[in-house]
Amino acid sequence: MSRLRPAAFLLGGLLGLSAMLSAASPLQPPSMEPIERLLEDVAAPFARRAAAVRQLETALASETDAERAGALALLHLRALRWLLASVPMDGSRREPYRSWLTAHEALAVYNEPGGQWILSADWLWSVHDRHRATAAAEPIAWLAIENGLPGECEGYAPCYAFTLDRLSGEYLRRHPDGPHAADAADRIRAVLDEALRLQADPELRIDVSQDCADLVKSLDALRSALIASTAETRGAALASVDALRTFCP
Repeated sequence: MSRLRPAAFLLGGLLGLSAMLSAASPLQPPSMEPIERLLEDVAAPFARRAAAVRQLETALASETDAERAGALALLHLRALRWLLASVPMDGSRREPYRSWLTAHEALAVYNEPGGQWILSADWLWSVHDRHRATAAAEPIAWLAIENGLPGECEGYAPCYAFTLDRLSGEYLRRHPDGPHAADAADRIRAVLDEALRLQADPELRIDVSQDCADLVKSLDALRSALIASTAETRGAALASVDALRTFCP
């Protein structure tokens, strides 16, 4: 469902960012390994991943050009997700993971249902907004959707709507005509259609007295985001929003 990233992924691998990083602040051996290939190495040990992230953080802290800083921020986020994928479930209780997680507690959260560490959504959107005027902003916003939120909704409709608004809704508000706008709308439709299907289960049915305040708030925010977007699939998503909205007077 994802589309090709714009401008050949920010001008062909960020205009040779790998070489620039290797020259300015070499990664641990092999120092000339392209950064894209490095991030695809699923067998890389944690120490090597942490070293790569540190080098990117150093490069980002010293970059003064806005576009290059945005490109570095995007690469840094991808490297962080790559690093977190190597942290075990009990990483917060043993080294070397514990020290790294403590030092980066503002950006990493544990997703218990998935048994994995992910990036904090609040922190991700703050990174996006810091680079909102650059070409990297839209890919960062889409990365936020792919990263997700911790926890699971287990059939609870207000949770589904809240999660969608925090991810797809945020994307559409920031990039109403973005290349992934239709994908974001499709996600809204698919998840809400599942919530609608679950209304047949008495145990999962919306409780008007307890659920509607939160549910309506999220659904109305999603509706506004969809209406303001140019996504060609927004009509179907709006229909799903309105269908679930009918359960609340």
